[in-house]
Amino acid sequence: MKEVQLRKWHRNVGITAGVFIFLQALTGVVLTIEDLLGAYWGGIVHSIHRQYGLPGHIYRLVSGIGLIFMVVTGLWLWSMVHSRMSKRQK
Repeated sequence: MKEVQLRKWHRNVGITAGVFIFLQALTGVVLTIEDLLGAYWGGIVHSIHRQYGLPGHIYRLVSGIGLIFMVVTGLWLWSMVHSRMSKRQK
């Protein structure tokens, strides 16, 4: 895959997956703060982070797969740039 195409995929998937990943991280932080304080605020935070049946499973799969995709394509792009820079320095 050419670098331009890979960057386009990385950017577009990142924008979409970023919403899911941010929401999952935010709700996880709220739940952790609840645990640390020994409080239970209840409500939608628990439902978003842990439940919602099939839609919840799909949501968490999209978050996880999106994050994996971003890491893999980010490393791939980094290696392309690193390789190009190494060739220039020689």
